[in-house]
Amino acid sequence: NMSVTVTGTKRHLDLNSSTLTTTGNVTVGGDLLLDLNDNIRFGNQLAIMKENNGELKFYGGTNSTDGGFEFFTWDGSAYNSSFTLKNNNNATFSGSINLDSSHINIDGNGAVIFDNTNNNNAWYIRNGGTNAATLQFGLGTPGSNIKHTFAGNGDVTFAASLNIPQYIYHSDDTNTYFGFENNDEYR
Repeated sequence: NMSVTVTGTKRHLDLNSSTLTTTGNVTVGGDLLLDLNDNIRFGNQLAIMKENNGELKFYGGTNSTDGGFEFFTWDGSAYNSSFTLKNNNNATFSGSINLDSSHINIDGNGAVIFDNTNNNNAWYIRNGGTNAATLQFGLGTPGSNIKHTFAGNGDVTFAASLNIPQYIYHSDDTNTYFGFENNDEYR
């Protein structure tokens, strides 16, 4: 057993680059102070470090592709997984992601994918343009099987038929339109 007691007005323990090892609990009644760029380590894999530039960095385990971080929150009766970040950079949120007056920026023609419970026929939305914005809607792998394209100049392209319930109106001119009043009738 090891016991360290610090008394008097000094109230800190200097180790002078030595190692303090204990097999029991360590209770800190005040702040745990580390110099910048020093780590709090958990074994040889995980660490928390505060850098000179003000960043707080979390280092996940390197011994597994399934490693990473999992954050839990208390719901009043149990801890539940709220957020997981794996070593392969995939993040999973167990609840909603809410933004207040902010944006989600996806660079490099990335996509937002809307999958279903069967994990098949997922829809995606992405900006498929290189020099001009081209909003694409498609199925499957982003960039393939494009169903609708909205070009930056306003042109819209549909990969299949366009179904309308009754009329298509001219902008700001409600009495100029064409459409179908009844089956087999064109107006």
